[in-house]
Amino acid sequence: MPKRFTETKKWADGWFRKLSPKLKCFWQYICDECDNAGVWKPDFELASFFIGESISADESLALLNEGKNRIELLKTGEWHIQDFVWFQFGELTLSCPPHRQVLDLITNHRVKKGYQKGKLRAQEKEKEEEQDMDKEKEKG
Repeated sequence: MPKRFTETKKWADGWFRKLSPKLKCFWQYICDECDNAGVWKPDFELASFFIGESISADESLALLNEGKNRIELLKTGEWHIQDFVWFQFGELTLSCPPHRQVLDLITNHRVKKGYQKGKLRAQEKEKEEEQDMDKEKEKG
């Protein structure tokens, strides 16, 4: 079971404070249910079940993105929480095995906005893998 950091000061943040209880619960839900790259595969039926109230994509996305783009819609229809990776992991490095998994997810989801350092690290990883393959070809 993954463990997640939570921002305890969110309760004093004007944006969060103005959300309805339903949307506060939904925000927590998607932050808990997303993968390690901050990508959530929308399932509003399940989210509504756990929250205890009906919730829709249109209603929630507009209000969650009010004042700041917090969620990016990916081409796959999945939702990417913009600051999730930075908040959970800080700067990603290839030398850290858990970070490599996150970098792979960022690459696989083709996340284009949000965690730029993660994207740069993912590009570095691709170059390193290409260099390793070239070295193996030279040996073989």
